[in-house]
Amino acid sequence: MGFLILFLFLGLIGYAIGSGKGRGTEGFFLGLFLGFIGWIIVACLSKVETGIMCPHCRSMIDERATVCPKCTRQIK
Repeated sequence: MGFLILFLFLGLIGYAIGSGKGRGTEGFFLGLFLGFIGWIIVACLSKVETGIMCPHCRSMIDERATVCPKCTRQIK
């Protein structure tokens, strides 16, 4: 029973580290299975890109953008 609580605690800390980067689920499982090493891995992961894709150049842009900063074309 004690190990179950320990593993859950490790997973929750991994979730907390990863949730700021949009990778909460990955953080939970890495923390659950790898413990401290999983926390380090999650901390080193890049942030998940959020937004929309430009229909012209296919780059990720902010959802509120009206003009693509890369190709400078109008977004519908």
